[in-house]
Amino acid sequence: MKILMIEDDKQTVEVIKMSLETQDPSVIVKPTYKGFEGLEKARNECFDVVLLDLGLPDVDGIKVLQEIRGFSKIPVLIISARHDPDVIANALNLGAQDYILKPFAFKTLLKSLKVISDSSPDCKQIQGQLTKDIQIGNDHEVIVKGAQVKLDASEWKILNMLVDSCGRIVSVKALVKGLSEVGFASESSVHLIIDLLRKKIEDDPQSPKIIMSEYECGYRLVKSSQG
Repeated sequence: MKILMIEDDKQTVEVIKMSLETQDPSVIVKPTYKGFEGLEKARNECFDVVLLDLGLPDVDGIKVLQEIRGFSKIPVLIISARHDPDVIANALNLGAQDYILKPFAFKTLLKSLKVISDSSPDCKQIQGQLTKDIQIGNDHEVIVKGAQVKLDASEWKILNMLVDSCGRIVSVKALVKGLSEVGFASESSVHLIIDLLRKKIEDDPQSPKIIMSEYECGYRLVKSSQG
């Protein structure tokens, strides 16, 4: 995996570069410390992933993300100290695959990179096994521990969207937009439908393990082990 890292903090760059390349010798991290230089590299070289900070010295990282999306579909992972939910939601809506808040555990970065590197996550299809106890079938139906559970059109739409982005955050705004295709949609209705879905597929809806809340701005579907 060849990674372009656009980050102005040299210590952060050194730690991540050394950690990733030590963890996997096949990984190559190419750093750049300014946004415009990063854009130039992204245009002229082939990379598998871009790690992008938002607080760059010459241009805002959001602008860099927008520029990248103008010429490439390369996965972009935001690594930033900006905790504002609106900033996070905006980055995701503009095409970032994930958003990691600084400071973070190295395993969090590894997990996100693994999801991103899988171009077709094995839970992408809406039919098939989601976990060892949950199977998604046809006609708005899931099978939970052998029992058939019907979903309404709104629940089915939300589940489809989460499955399609398995392992990545789907912003509430994106869920609202998708939900509007099947009926009335608002942020409140998205949260309500998520609660209903959790009651139907989670062992403990109050402590979910499959549909996770992320940064107060969206949700992430986690495919648990089928062991």
